[in-house]
Amino acid sequence: MPLPQASHWRTRYSKSHLLEKTSWKKTIIPRIASLWNIDPEFQGDYPSFEIRASERVRMQRIWVFQQRGSGQGKIRAIGERSRGIVVERIISIDADLPPLLEDPSCYIPRDIDADLVLDFLKHPDLSLELAMVCKEKGIPVVASGKKIRIQGVITPPT
Repeated sequence: MPLPQASHWRTRYSKSHLLEKTSWKKTIIPRIASLWNIDPEFQGDYPSFEIRASERVRMQRIWVFQQRGSGQGKIRAIGERSRGIVVERIISIDADLPPLLEDPSCYIPRDIDADLVLDFLKHPDLSLELAMVCKEKGIPVVASGKKIRIQGVITPPT
């Protein structure tokens, strides 16, 4: 038996049609509702049902390290175009730094608590220190265009 044409399929076998013709409304919806802690007597349309269910998803927390505003464009793009991602903290280092830092640990906090770290630091000593701190904590780092070879650091070309 050939399958019906696409427009016919959508009309005849839509979600609402299936729910009316089957016992899904009485069995499946209450089970899903109890799992997601949603009112089983939900009468709205299904897109809003899906939105309500997705609110339980944990937000991905990002920390951004930058020098002199070098990550502002990326931070703005994350805020405008992403869902489920929040830039939790921005650490800006705007001081004039010498070419060689003897103790870069005074610039990088040790209490990093994020799901992902973005490295827009221009100074190589700061980037290396950030990568080592994040490796200790098991936090992945994205450092575009850097030549850091530490496990957990992703260095895509720019």
